[in-house]
Amino acid sequence: MGYRENVQSLCNEEGIENPIREEDLWVVRVDFYRQGEVTRIFATDMNRAGRLFFQSLVVRRAFCATSRVTEHELRRLKFGGEKFFAENWQDAEEVGRAMLIAFKAADGIVIHWR
Repeated sequence: MGYRENVQSLCNEEGIENPIREEDLWVVRVDFYRQGEVTRIFATDMNRAGRLFFQSLVVRRAFCATSRVTEHELRRLKFGGEKFFAENWQDAEEVGRAMLIAFKAADGIVIHWR
């Protein structure tokens, strides 16, 4: 499936409408780490599907404002990300998709929850 179909499928799984509304999302920021450097991706209309991807796959621990992704989880997320983002994953660098560029290169991720 392509990216748009994957987004719709995830919306169906999560029981939310597409287009995705901000009030349906709990992820407010994603920090991608690479060799000690951090790229912060803040909530925007353009990255709602990406934030829904992380929201659906990263475990939110009770009363925690952040979730640090383990090395094992990171491998699983990248494998899933390549499938979910489909053609957008493939042309991320060419088109300048900041979230996907940072995600692909990341050796650590921290999710910030609302």
